[in-house]
Amino acid sequence: MCDAFTQLCCTWEGLESCKKVGAFASGGLVVASGVLTLISSTFDFPPTPQVRAIWNIIFGLLILFIQLKWEKFITKRFGFLHHWFLRGIFYVFVGTNVMDCRDDEPGPCVFSVVTGCTCIFVGFVELIFGTRCQKEEPEGVEDSQPGGRAQVNSGPEGPSLTVNVTPAQAIQGASWAAKASAANNNPPPASSGGANPFFGHRT
Repeated sequence: MCDAFTQLCCTWEGLESCKKVGAFASGGLVVASGVLTLISSTFDFPPTPQVRAIWNIIFGLLILFIQLKWEKFITKRFGFLHHWFLRGIFYVFVGTNVMDCRDDEPGPCVFSVVTGCTCIFVGFVELIFGTRCQKEEPEGVEDSQPGGRAQVNSGPEGPSLTVNVTPAQAIQGASWAAKASAANNNPPPASSGGANPFFGHRT
């Protein structure tokens, strides 16, 4: 038991596993809390609790989508969640927003507080250790881009220009050079007549 606890709390892999489990749990709890609040406050006026519950359902679904690795969906529509710091701030915000103790009944209040604390815990873990889990860009990413990259380097002998060309650009340039060389080596044939089309036709 002690070894398992040490593995979870004292290693980066263990903390990452705890964060994933906590994020899944907090996402599900936030969605459940939003649904329960929406049901219990259906006829309330003004509809502030209903609007808040709908937002909490959306936030909980986003947390679940992050853990399900819907990276294209998240990056395209909610790009700030792709960064560890902003993602941690988002977790903390959702945790504070989901807490609702406006009713006198202790049950919903306790449930919302537990949900909020779970979400805030995941946010603090993300803020403290998120930089250690940041993905590094693999080498050679520039080669897969459609365009090359030019970089100006400054040295003791003066500035120098370095141009990186992709293989596709090199092949296309060679093709253009071959076409230009063929056009220069094969000039258009000269016309058989002179400049005057009536030259040589005497009456």
